[in-house]
Amino acid sequence: MNLRWTCAAAFALCVVNIRPAAAQTPEQQADKLFNEGKALAEAGKWADACPKFEQSQKLDPGVGTEFNLADCYEHIGRLAAAYKMYREVANIARATGKSERETLARQRAQALDARVPRLTITTAQVTGTPGLVVRLDGDVQAADALDKAQVVEAGQHTVDVSAPGKQPWSSTVAVNDRAASVEIPGLTDTPQAGGSRPLGGQRIAAIGVGAAGVVAVGVGAVFGALSITHNSSASTECPKSLPCTSQKGSDDWHSAVVDGNISTVAFVAGGVLLAGAAVLWFTAPSASSVRVGVGPGSVGVAGAF
Repeated sequence: MNLRWTCAAAFALCVVNIRPAAAQTPEQQADKLFNEGKALAEAGKWADACPKFEQSQKLDPGVGTEFNLADCYEHIGRLAAAYKMYREVANIARATGKSERETLARQRAQALDARVPRLTITTAQVTGTPGLVVRLDGDVQAADALDKAQVVEAGQHTVDVSAPGKQPWSSTVAVNDRAASVEIPGLTDTPQAGGSRPLGGQRIAAIGVGAAGVVAVGVGAVFGALSITHNSSASTECPKSLPCTSQKGSDDWHSAVVDGNISTVAFVAGGVLLAGAAVLWFTAPSASSVRVGVGPGSVGVAGAF
């Protein structure tokens, strides 16, 4: 019986003393990840070590962790990130009075200075463009980052440019171990609503010449109709004899001849003008379509230019 009670009491004590393991604080998690990263780095497994340092730095930012992360980036070829971090570590170390770490970080940054790739985005042709936005790999670039060499990772980089009222522009540039540059060209105006855009001088001239041709053809048609009317009247007054003995008949014959001549000249001039307008239009620099409508006393022009 005593043995049974002894075991029961011992079991109860064990149950009472069991406590759930306390959750690790962010600092403890960061220390664990940092130590794991150090072990991987010492084993030469830099690609595996970098994520450990990154997570540790996120949980508990520290200048020591950042220095190790920069060292890790340098080993896996992310020279731009390493260069920036070494410089940042040096500035923080200087502010906190850690001179040895500042010196070491600056030495490491200086050693990378000649190796880190650089890219210059030149904006001379778009200087003063209102609302200009320049993006490098999707990140908006500050004005003071343009027109100067900035450190980037080796590889392909995309420059995107936009501005109100302008067509967007984009270019991809390959950056290796040497300095590279990309120049933003002058931006093209966005087509106006409905796809229209200002006419060139040659097409404006074509419209003017064409309108004159249409008017000339209209004049020819009017005088042609008058000539027919006068000719009909003269035939009625003088159906058989010429010259006509009737004064009215003679006048009608004369008017018919004059109006006919005017009609012929107007038709010829209108044809020449319309042909010239067609040549001007279709030899203009940009293609377009146009519709010309003729109404009583008016000429209408419509189309996409």
